Amino acid sequence: MRVVVLEKDKSSAAYKIIKILGWVSAVLALVVCVLMIGNRAALNRSDPVHSTSLTALMEQLSEDPRNEALKIQIQEMDLLARKAFFASQQFNQRGISVLIGSLIVMVASFKIIGAYEASHPFPDANDPKDDPQEQAQWARKSVTVAGLVLGGFALTLALPWESPLDQPLPSYKAELDELLIPGTATPELDFANSESASLQFANAEQLNNHWPMFLPRYASWMDNINLPSVWNGETGEGIHWKVKLDLPGFNSPIIWEDRVYLSGASATKREVTCFDISDGSDVWKIEIPVSVESGDPPSVTEDTGYAAPTLACNGVMVYAAFANGDLSAITLDGQLKWTVYMGNPVNPYGYSSSPVVQSDMVLIQMDSEEHSFVAAYDAGTGKQKWKMERDTGASWASPLLFEWEQNPVLALAAEPTLSVYNVEDGSLIWELECLDGGEIAPSPVFYDGRLYVAADYVHVAAVDMNSASVVWTNEDTTPGISTPLVYDGLYFGGMGDGGIICFSTESGEELWYEVTDHGFYASPVRIGGKIYLFDRGGNAHVFEASGKGFNGNMESLMGESVLSTPALYKHGMIIRGEGHLFCIQE
Repeated sequence: MRVVVLEKDKSSAAYKIIKILGWVSAVLALVVCVLMIGNRAALNRSDPVHSTSLTALMEQLSEDPRNEALKIQIQEMDLLARKAFFASQQFNQRGISVLIGSLIVMVASFKIIGAYEASHPFPDANDPKDDPQEQAQWARKSVTVAGLVLGGFALTLALPWESPLDQPLPSYKAELDELLIPGTATPELDFANSESASLQFANAEQLNNHWPMFLPRYASWMDNINLPSVWNGETGEGIHWKVKLDLPGFNSPIIWEDRVYLSGASATKREVTCFDISDGSDVWKIEIPVSVESGDPPSVTEDTGYAAPTLACNGVMVYAAFANGDLSAITLDGQLKWTVYMGNPVNPYGYSSSPVVQSDMVLIQMDSEEHSFVAAYDAGTGKQKWKMERDTGASWASPLLFEWEQNPVLALAAEPTLSVYNVEDGSLIWELECLDGGEIAPSPVFYDGRLYVAADYVHVAAVDMNSASVVWTNEDTTPGISTPLVYDGLYFGGMGDGGIICFSTESGEELWYEVTDHGFYASPVRIGGKIYLFDRGGNAHVFEASGKGFNGNMESLMGESVLSTPALYKHGMIIRGEGHLFCIQE
């Protein structure tokens, strides 16, 4: 029987928009299908692990195992191949989302059009063979089924049901991971045969004879350093040597024996450099590859950068942490020993907490807006010895290592708590909420049974170690970034916006305040009875460690901004400026 269908108005804007949307979605789904199929085919041809080029290079390395240039070439090739593989996988994952969304929109659009066009037919006996309504429905169903089948085919090809990385590794990969940077390419390495037991790491006395980390413990030799009364970084007056730095970084120099170590980094390159302390010449320089796990460079501010954490040295290796969460160990002759990825630090400025060393451990504070923790890593192998999760916000402070009741303990400051941990096993000794509402950059300071902490624009607090209680607070003036110096019952701090403050450690009373033109990021250091504090303008403020008022001068200039804390050695001081490294000695 012939049916006659009443035609509906197909000239309306809504009808046209829905129809165009349906066909655009169909075309988009088709394009995405083709791209995903092509990407899958390319992925099958690119196998980063079973690469013939890497195999050939490994064979060359087995014949010449001391070829450092070849090792770096292998590492770079392996890293690039893996990044390409994971980028391809990420493309497929995003393509799947677009494909599914396009198919949903396409089906919904055609359904709406079908419902709109539907009408009640009436019979016409003149022609029983034609039924345009059924034909239209069949056409729409055909398009929908074809789209779903094509989408399913693309999903089958694109989803990583079996990756080349899932296949058994050839033997050379194990050699590669061992020769290059254990802990990076294969983070689940077997550390059963740890070599740490055979390494002679520095003890506390040996550490005290050097400047091995950020603001180490005070030692008596620091009282006997002689510096010129005035120096000038631009003219060279009073400067023993001055060398240009290749890469930026806000970490402070460290010193072990006759060597100076520091790091520098950009979004694309990271280096650790060793300088001869006698003349500033390069002893060695090593580029540190980025771990595969860390992904793209994190977002950082100009005030933090990619190499803010100060290095640490235990007499066997130098340890460097970077903005992406990598921790690397380099031997004192410039060989990369291992790199571990600690996790992505999520905070608004960038990661800046410095590692500290104790016996056979490297201790790390990783406080961020997500997944904060404190951890200890084996100094010889990079294996994690212990890890304690922390319920804190972001922090830019570094951990403070000190002795309490003849045991090494670790104090950490973060919003909102001050916490003290047992170094040996990571157990929490006590925790106190005394830093709520502020940004935490100054590190804790220990003096005469008390810990001193600061939250920017909130307060400075003195906390008793025995009772874990606040002794006093001062809300009037707080250091923003610079870690204060506490000596002889006095608290000295540089303000982020300018000014030098002196408190009484007994009561928290302000004893004096000195106005300055520039603010402070660098922390003060003491030589005998004098304190040296560098402001962001490059001026050195040298003043008496006295509570009777500011008694000093700022006659010495570096000629460039100084944001890092200087390092001391028995004959002088090493200062990192914005673009140069300086040595001052008589």
